[in-house]
Amino acid sequence: MTWIDSYERRIHIISEFSPPKNATLDYTEVNADLVIVASNPGHSIRVESALASAYLQYRKHANSLATLTIRDLDELIIMSDLLGLVMWDVCGAVIVAGDQYPTSRNDSHRRSALTTSEVIGKGKRLLTKHNISADRFKIGSALDLNRDLKSVVRLAETRVRMGCDFFITQPIFSADKALYFQDLYRKLTGKDLGAPVYYGLQVLKPGSLCFSNVPSNVNAEVEKFSDNLSHLKEIAERLVEQGQTCFYTVPPFYRGGRRDYPICAMLNDSLRSML
Repeated sequence: MTWIDSYERRIHIISEFSPPKNATLDYTEVNADLVIVASNPGHSIRVESALASAYLQYRKHANSLATLTIRDLDELIIMSDLLGLVMWDVCGAVIVAGDQYPTSRNDSHRRSALTTSEVIGKGKRLLTKHNISADRFKIGSALDLNRDLKSVVRLAETRVRMGCDFFITQPIFSADKALYFQDLYRKLTGKDLGAPVYYGLQVLKPGSLCFSNVPSNVNAEVEKFSDNLSHLKEIAERLVEQGQTCFYTVPPFYRGGRRDYPICAMLNDSLRSML
């Protein structure tokens, strides 16, 4: 199965999906190229991401990505999960460190002694050993552009060297942040990143949650228009003008885990019309 084979010629979208809290998975189509299954959002008990992504791929025919969190999984489990995902024709996995539990639980829940970069490297070597090409299964990682960008550049460079095929970012609320990151990467490394970056666009609605700092003008837009679609489209249009075609869209989410997938589909449709 060929995965990312045309992101340089058209808009390519990854959208986030929350796995269910019970054994029934209802999937809402959001018109994305790939659906990434979140890993226990809110530290809640849910269907494990690898299992949910395999179900989506096999039963719902939705091209899927799993999230593998080294906070909870040791090396043996992660490598075994990668082989299982390939077996079920899942399109790839995103390796993340995972948000920390409250301090009192951190020590007992940190399973892996490896860094995210090291896990990516081991995973790529495992796939190579079994002759599994990057066209069939890709390994990605996450970046937070809201942190010190010099350290983010160094992190991205290390992960690309380890074999990372693509990146998704935490939600951004300014195109300047994304463009500055790319320029800084070229300045500090002397080369382009060499892996597609899916810039995070999170849809907000009144009462929805966001784990990033939301600018006051965006909050004002949500209060006035009940969403921030206009602002997200402005960001995307500017990035597309600069040759960026990959986006990671996040539906609004609320306490208790409810998601608004239809409005995410609206954003995805708008993004597709830009190129």
